[in-house]
Amino acid sequence: RLIEKRIGEANLKKVLGHLLSKTCRGPEYISTKRFFKAVRKCSGQDIESHLSHWIFGTGCTTMTANFNLNKKRNQIEIAMRVSNEQLRAKCKQDSVTIRVHETEVTYDRTVKMEADEFLVDEFAHQSKWKKTKKEKEAEREGEDEIIAEIVERNDTPLLWIRVDPELHWIRKVEMTQTDYMWIYQLYKDRDVVAQMEAIDGLCKQFIKPIVGPDGEIQQTSEYIKSLVVRVLVATLENSQLFHQVRGHAALGLARLRVVDPES
Repeated sequence: RLIEKRIGEANLKKVLGHLLSKTCRGPEYISTKRFFKAVRKCSGQDIESHLSHWIFGTGCTTMTANFNLNKKRNQIEIAMRVSNEQLRAKCKQDSVTIRVHETEVTYDRTVKMEADEFLVDEFAHQSKWKKTKKEKEAEREGEDEIIAEIVERNDTPLLWIRVDPELHWIRKVEMTQTDYMWIYQLYKDRDVVAQMEAIDGLCKQFIKPIVGPDGEIQQTSEYIKSLVVRVLVATLENSQLFHQVRGHAALGLARLRVVDPES
């Protein structure tokens, strides 16, 4: 995916076709050096200097992201920390995609990788803030019981956010979202990775306490605990989902059981 993003899908197909045609003529192995040479020949681009870190370097970066919904300015503010200093230095010309799902629209934001440790992006949200009673009723109609319940309680235009949704980076993402956002992601995003990330996000607050701005540990309400368990059970019992997602939900329930010894 890193190579496809840099040289384009059409050029990548040319490179693979070129390498395969050579192997058909006789037994030849494809080395990293030969691959880079084929990329230069077929696409006219030199990607060796950009991708050598991923092939010869070590370590995996962690992208830690959080957001703030600024109601006064009608803005979404996203801050992200990239832990790997070596990666930031080598990939400062590259970018990270942030996918924003709102009530009325889904769109991508491109944040350029900088040498700085922190990346910040601010932009206006594109869906209106408040909904009328009729609009809420229309949104609940035909929805799953849990989603209909969340629609009633959620007044913001933001549904969920994903960092690097197409997996262009070799990375670990630690995203902080509210419970309803993780539930929306689990139910509405068709990507298997997104669904498993949502399960981890729902369980994380029970295993790793959330610390508020004042430094105090925020207590999870009994309603939220009950809602999370209902969501995981519903995921486990949903035969339409990929088996690994259902298995992940089962592991999530086991993790909650260990955390709550009184249950």
